[in-house]
Amino acid sequence: MFDPAPGGIAKTHSGEATLQDLSVLILSCVSLDSGHLDVFTYTNERGRKGEVIHPYTEGDHFTGEVKI
Repeated sequence: MFDPAPGGIAKTHSGEATLQDLSVLILSCVSLDSGHLDVFTYTNERGRKGEVIHPYTEGDHFTGEVKI
């Protein structure tokens, strides 16, 4: 889980943080609520683009499932 630390630096606990945890941290840092849906995009080792999306949307990979 992410905890905001003094000076805007974040730290993780137990190595179990997910992209959803990161999304919550980012939204709280910019004073937005959880009503915003998130999408994380990436390029894999083969050069293919992929995305991890908010669980309320349709897709294959969800932010609550992907550990960081």
